[in-house]
Parts: sequence; structure tokens; C-alpha cells
Amino acid sequence: MWWKKLGVALLLVVASSQYVQSQQAKVLCYYDAANFLIEGLGKVSLADIDVALPFCTHLVYGYAGIDVETNKAVSRQPNLDLDTGKGNYRTVTQLKSKYPSLKVLLGLGGYKFSEPSIKYLTLLESGAARITFINSVYSLLKTYGFDGVDLEWQFPVNKPKKVRSTLGGVWHGFKKVFSGDSVLDEKADEHREEFTALLRELKNAFRSDGYLLGITVLPHVNSSIFMDIPAIVNYLDFVNIAAYDQQTPLRNKKEADHAAPLYELTDRVPGNNVDGQVRQWLSQNAPSTKIIVSIPTYGRGWKMNGDSGITGVPPLPADGPSNPGSQTQTEGFYSWAEVCAMLPNPSNTALKGAEAPLRKVGDPTKRFGSYAFRLPDSNGEHGMWVSYEDPDTAGNKAGYVKAKNLGGIAINDLAYDDFRGSCAGEKFPILRAAKYRLNMWSVRLSILALVLGVLGVSVQAQNATTGPKVLCYYNGNRSLTDGMGKVTVSDIELALPFCTHLIYGYAGINAATYRVSSLNEDLDLDSGKSHYRAVTTLKRRYPGLKVFLSVGNYFDVAEEKPFEKYLSLLESGGSRTAFVNSAYSLMKTYDFDGLDLAWQFPQTKPKRIRGWSGKLWHGFKKLFTGDSILDPKADEHREEFTALVRDLKNAFVHDKFQLGYTQLPHVNQTIFLDIPMLRDNIDYVNIAAYDQQTPERNPKEGDYAAPIYEPSERVKGNNVDDKVKAWHSQGTPLDKIVVGIATYARGWRLIGESGITGVPPIPADGPSPPGPYTNIPGFYSFGEVCAKLPNPANANLKGSEYPLRKINDPTKRFGPYAFRISDENEEHGVWLSYEDPESAGNKAAYVKAKGLGGVSINDLGLDDFRGTCSGDKFPILRAAKYRL
Repeated sequence: MWWKKLGVALLLVVASSQYVQSQQAKVLCYYDAANFLIEGLGKVSLADIDVALPFCTHLVYGYAGIDVETNKAVSRQPNLDLDTGKGNYRTVTQLKSKYPSLKVLLGLGGYKFSEPSIKYLTLLESGAARITFINSVYSLLKTYGFDGVDLEWQFPVNKPKKVRSTLGGVWHGFKKVFSGDSVLDEKADEHREEFTALLRELKNAFRSDGYLLGITVLPHVNSSIFMDIPAIVNYLDFVNIAAYDQQTPLRNKKEADHAAPLYELTDRVPGNNVDGQVRQWLSQNAPSTKIIVSIPTYGRGWKMNGDSGITGVPPLPADGPSNPGSQTQTEGFYSWAEVCAMLPNPSNTALKGAEAPLRKVGDPTKRFGSYAFRLPDSNGEHGMWVSYEDPDTAGNKAGYVKAKNLGGIAINDLAYDDFRGSCAGEKFPILRAAKYRLNMWSVRLSILALVLGVLGVSVQAQNATTGPKVLCYYNGNRSLTDGMGKVTVSDIELALPFCTHLIYGYAGINAATYRVSSLNEDLDLDSGKSHYRAVTTLKRRYPGLKVFLSVGNYFDVAEEKPFEKYLSLLESGGSRTAFVNSAYSLMKTYDFDGLDLAWQFPQTKPKRIRGWSGKLWHGFKKLFTGDSILDPKADEHREEFTALVRDLKNAFVHDKFQLGYTQLPHVNQTIFLDIPMLRDNIDYVNIAAYDQQTPERNPKEGDYAAPIYEPSERVKGNNVDDKVKAWHSQGTPLDKIVVGIATYARGWRLIGESGITGVPPIPADGPSPPGPYTNIPGFYSFGEVCAKLPNPANANLKGSEYPLRKINDPTKRFGPYAFRISDENEEHGVWLSYEDPESAGNKAAYVKAKGLGGVSINDLGLDDFRGTCSGDKFPILRAAKYRL
């Protein structure tokens, strides 16, 4: 019945629309700068949280306060925050240049500092005081470049209540008949109206600049008393519900209990849980998409005594806060890393007393959270009970947010997540787990496509991912380099949130067996350092990431003419089968998602740039010499390569392995590639349109190495645009075409004949001297290039250290170059063609304008992965990703 099918499809459309909405869920990451002022293990700087920011949509920098005499918003730590001190306000907002989609807010208020709430109420009571406050907030945002403010307004908090049984509850109610309810604030009605007025006035002041306004409902603040929810919600961009610290050893010294339950436990105070507070806001017509659920990254701990019993089941009698940890240095308060270190692990299993591990009790119901405890010894000492958040429970709360279609989550605080990765090797595991659960939406979209297919509706995905591909190449052999050129897997991890695919290279071909084999088995295989396994397990940390193995490229150079074995393999069906089977085995064994086929064919011979007279003479000579032949068996090899690709695709279908092809520089697609036959059997073609001119191929002529368009009087086809057209003109879908972006430079040595203008093409004398990182003549990472450009460190240097003159590309067609003319002894002359963040952004813009499939970054290890140039790590990758 078609209407039944249609009904199912419509239900799935609704479901998928909810997922698309949840894809935009906010992740507010809080950072309390006071943690920078702590000495020892608790010290957390802005640099320490940098790796977390790709997972955040908003960074909330805390905390500003209120000057009790002037009613102005002020920094609590001016020596740390203001330009007159360390300038942290300026530094934190400048992080937006690294993470362009990040919003940076100023957090104001909070309750960690235990300020008297009376000044927050007093400010509300005066219209003039509110105006002063609003003007000062606006000034701070405007001066330092914040995107908005998060108000964590201090209202009087509810008094702590003991957990009572039914009988205890009846007796307590009987007493209240005579004693009455305690009054939190005698002027609560006035303060509620005045707080509404404050938010309205702030929103009006912010409107012209588009500043964001949010509030955090602090623990134990009764929203029904102090907030007119229907009136204020329209002024707010978000409401962060801090539904944690429901029970703490400072408020509830004699009773240990769950600190941040998701749902209400039996015989507990109603409302002291996430769901209760969310429902309170929803019941008063707050849009679900404005509600943020806050997730703590820490634990609360109590001392257990003889009355605590032996089960550890809460609530249980306690004796105040437990001893402080080494990082947080606060009684009864532990970062996740501190909690993790107290749980059973190989280093503490044999310890006793205060160092003995806690017994962990998980939460199979996913409703209340985890806890851990250690019973006191015979002397009544070393007993401890901790309620805490871990990656599993954080994921459960994110799952709740997604199921309820709420606006997102808040992580409080980045400094208390495991920012060093000391627990399981993963930095910020609570943040990552929560973010991952928010983003699990693609499965239902796949179901939708399937059902629509049943209805006969054609569904074509725009890309394999949610947007353009970003293929990030990493040559694992760089981890074996000594000195500054060493690049490990951990070094590239900060780049991975910007990548859709990680392409690990390079495997090669065994000339005797024609099997795919590691070029360095001691590095890659399980019998060695197991790099293959290390890179594929990165998918656990970055769930959207695909990890491919790349075969070939110009790194498989064990033989004098390495391309010959690639051609020989094609000529035998048995050899092709051996190659296919070994490729499949490697991917299956090490959990790769696909294969990147960077096949070696004979390269076209380098051609010198000629004027008209040179072209005429060259043409005349060819009448007698004829064209050089790259490969006498090119037609056969073209058909055989097509067969290999088809065989690989067929072998991969069952496991859904993907297959990509990289067209290496100077491979003539007209001669070696049957594009109409290849295009349907590959998931992408990566056009490596760089190294068009290199000092090895063209030692006497320096020129643009990777132009987007063809410069005048150059070799036809040696540019990005022509190669893209060559593939598209033969029916390749645009969204399968990926444009390669190099993260390095090619350099030539200038001589007297090179002139003084630096304009290419320019006479040269082979490759320039090697750099300190790459250690290869005429080849420089972007970090090395950047160090050669004018900067304060080299302004007064001479000779070979004198800075190069940088020439930008205002046309956005050819790329920048830089040079230093040679001295009177014809020494120290250098000419470089290179890629920088601006030119990489131009190529990404070209990709976007043409509707292509994405970009590839070759190689992460040659981008500025240390951030030595401008403080930005991986600036070329970031710039390209941003422009996409």
C-alpha cells in the first residue's frame, strides 16, 4: 500500500529533521581562568585547553564579577585578564582566528568565589545601577572582542535538606505546621521583575552588535521564585541549567549522595535532578532548543565513618568532605583525572590505606550517575565516598539532550576534565564523549534514504560526509626523523577534528610477490610499533573520521625505476589478484576504511618554458626527432589499470571499503587513465596538482609550483583548473573531484643571471640549501618558509639568514613566492614557490565555487604543526577548512 509506505516515510522525515536540528546542538565549554593561578598540577592555561576547542561551539571565559561600590562589571583578576596585565581577555577572544566558528563569551557571576549575593540583588533594585552595569558589560565585550555574556546571577540558594524516609517526611511536615516555611528573600517578587528588566535592557543594548545573551541557573537557585520564565526566555539565546552539586560535602556534611542525577531518586528532594529542572522550564513554554544541560567534569567526595555501613549505597551517613586531591587542592572536590587515578588500575592495586583504590559502582540504569567508595579501616580512617561524572555518564546526559531535542550541553569546567590525558591517554574524554553522543545522527538519515528508496524516490547524497571532504595525508615515516622534523601520530592529533579522512602513507608493492606491503614493517605492523593499529584506533576519538591506507606515491622508491613494477603488476591477472587480496587483508586486519591508490606511472618529461622563437625552433627539431614515447605499452596498461580498479572495487563491496585514486604530479591522464571507465569505480579522485615545477625536474628555471590557473606561456595543463576540467569533461561527477594542497615549498638557488626582480620564470642553479626540519635541498615545510620571511627574529641578520622578500598574489591565481637575490659572490640567493594559509584558502574557495568534492592536505607533517609561525597549529589546514 503506497499510503502506508508514505506514512512511514513521513515519520522518518520528521525524525530526520529532528536529527538535523540536533546536529546544530551547542557545546558550551567553560574555562575558569582562576585555574591558571594555581601552582602545581592544578595549573591550567589557555594553551592547555586548545585541543578541546574543536569540540566546542562556545567558549565561556570566567569569571567577571560586580564591583560593589560602582555596580560595574569588572575582572576579578585584572592582572591576568586586562591589557594592563597578561591580557587573557584579548588572548581568549583571538582564539576565534584559529577556530572561526567558535563563539567566545564572558562568564559573569558564578558561585565558586562565595560572593555575598546581596550585591546582585541590590543592583537589581536601582534602574541607574542596572544602566551602569549594562554599559560596563557592553564596554568589556566591545573592547576585548567577546561575542556575548553568560550571566550566572547570584540569587539566594535553597537551604540544604536531608533525605528523609516516609516517616521522617511526615514528622518534618508536622513541625512545619508550627514553624512555617523559611523565606529566602522577602522581596523576591520585586527582584523577579527587576531581573526581567535587566535582561530586557541588556538584550536591547546588545541588539545592534548582535551580542549573545545567556544565563546559567546556578545550583539551588529556585527558578520559580526568582525568574519569570515566560517573560525572560525571549530575551535569551540560551538557558544553561547547572543541575549538578545537588548534594555536596559542604552543604550536606553528614549525608553523601548522588551529586548530579539525571532523574529523581526515591525519597529525594523533588526537582534536584536534571530532568526535573528541564521540565520546569519546558512547562513554562521555554523553547526546548534554548535549554542547555550542564555536565560537570568533577566529583564530590565525603569521608566515610563507622556509621556509613559497608554497601556504599547512597544516601549514606558521612563525616564532611574527604581529603583534598593533588590537582584541585580542595576538600571533597576532585577533577575527573583525580577520580580516575583513585579507581582500580595497575599502579594502585597493591596499595593500602589512603592510597588503596576505590571500588567503582557503575550506573546500568543510566539515570543517576556513577560513584566509588573505600570503606574505613579498623581505626575508622581512610574511608571515602565519591559521586562523579565520567565519559559514560556524560554521554548518557548528552543522549538525554538529543532525545529531548534540547539546545545542547555545557561542560563545566574544561580545567577539570582530563586535559593531560593521564587516565586513558585521551585528552578531554568527558567533552569528547558528550560531543560524540550529540552527533550520532547519520544512521537515521541513512534509514530515511533507504525508505525513500523503497518509495521510488531517488536520494543522492551531496558527499560521503556532511560536507566537502578534507583528506589529510600523514607520512608515518616522519615519526622516524631525528630532530625538528620528527612528527608523531600524537603531533597531528590536533588537526584531526578538521579532517574528514586521514590518509596514512605509505605502503608499497613487493617487487617479487606484487603484494601490498608496508615500507617500514618495524614501524607499521603489529610485530613492530604498530602504527597501522595506532592510526585506525583514532576513529574512537574522532568518530566521524575515515582512515585510509595509501599505496604508492613517490615514496616507494626501492628500485631504480620504481614505476616499472607498477606496470609489470598490471600485465598479469595473477599479479593483480595477489595485489587485491593483500590490500583487502591489510585493511581487514588493521581496520582501515579504504585504500588510496597513488599509482606510479612514468612521468612526463620536464619542459622548459619557451618564448615564441624557442617554440618555433623546438617544433622544427621535432620534425626530425619525433615525440618521445613514455610507455610503448600505454594502451594495454590503461586497460589493465582499469581492470585493477574494477577488481579492487568488487573485492571491497561486501565490507564497504572505499577506494580513492590520487593522480600524482606529471602523470598524463590522457595516456594512462580511461577516465569514463574509472570514475564509477572510485569514491574520489585526488588531483595532486602541485610540484608542477621543482628544482629536481627543472634545476635551471624557478617557477610557480602549484598555480590554480595557467600563467602566460607555460606548459599546458600544469595547473589545478586544467586538471579538474580534464576529469570533469569526461563525465566525472564534480563531487568526486578533490584538489590537493601542498603544505610545503620548492626552492631554487639564485645566481647572477637570475636578475633582481624575482619575477618567475627565473634562471636558477638547482635546489637551494636544505632546511633544518625537512633536511632536503629545495624542499621546505611551511614552518621553515615562515621562518625565512621577514619577522622580528631575522630583521637584523645577514647572508644566508637574511629574510626573504615576500611577494603576494593579489590575483589569487598563481600563489605567493619569496626570494633573496644573491650577493656579489653569487651566494645566498634563494627563490621559493610556496603555499600559505591565504593561498590554501583561495584553493578551497575555488573548490567551493566549482562545487567540487573537497580538498586534500599533503602533508600534515609539513604544515606548521608546532604553531611556531603565528601561534596557530596547522594554519594551512585550518584556512582551507574555514573557506570550505
